[in-house]
Amino acid sequence: MRMNKKKEIVPKLRFPEFGTSEGWKKYKLRELADRITKKVGDNKLVTLSISAGIGFVSQAEKFSRDISGKQYCNYIYLKKGEFSYNKGNSKTFPQGCIYELKEYDEAAVPNAFISFRFKENLVPSFYQGYFDSNFHGKQLVRFITSGARSDGLLNISPTDFFSIVFPSPVKKEEQQKIADCLSSIDELIDAESRKLKALEKYKNEYMVIGDIPESFIPTKSDLHIFDYLPYFVELQNRLTDELICIRKPQEKKTIIEFNDADSKELDELFKI
Repeated sequence: MRMNKKKEIVPKLRFPEFGTSEGWKKYKLRELADRITKKVGDNKLVTLSISAGIGFVSQAEKFSRDISGKQYCNYIYLKKGEFSYNKGNSKTFPQGCIYELKEYDEAAVPNAFISFRFKENLVPSFYQGYFDSNFHGKQLVRFITSGARSDGLLNISPTDFFSIVFPSPVKKEEQQKIADCLSSIDELIDAESRKLKALEKYKNEYMVIGDIPESFIPTKSDLHIFDYLPYFVELQNRLTDELICIRKPQEKKTIIEFNDADSKELDELFKI
């Protein structure tokens, strides 16, 4: 961000169609969002927690059981598209993390979280980009005067939390454009992660370390995953310069089960 002569906030990078639009403005979170305090009461909802770097997860998954107990009726009633701030510190988010509820239409979250919803004229996913980069934590750190409490939570009050500032485009269209761009990048990262997992699954089952047999020179047709498992993969080990090769199966059959997505990913990875 930089300031122009009129002291407007102007991003260093901006989509061309908004190049001549007015600069961004700084807003406190309390101007952008409303706190949610409605309790679940007698409603029977799934109880959730938040894991740093992941987002919302069911308590049954995280703790192997529902830990709400008698406090369940005091949990906060959260709907899809609304947010919660977990004041628990972690290596990734030392000042706590913030996530949007996407996995459920409605859920119960601990009242120790600070929950909120963005106003209707805003694009919530635009602000998730700030939360993912810990933009909030860099401001909240000034309110932390001691370590975490005995329950592991930081002493961040709702007043302090809603006082943090976010530079925002004035036009909703620009917010949406940025949010769509960030979402596309997230999808690309997810796709690459799935490719890596498919390759690791394949490699771990068939990898042996040793010399490359001089008598074995595979052809491109030998590598088709639907007829044969790939016979041979040569990788350069950056640390030891050892060659990693995959042993040729004795029988002409597929030993690992791959779904269509895995197969396509491996085809692309090995340029089959």
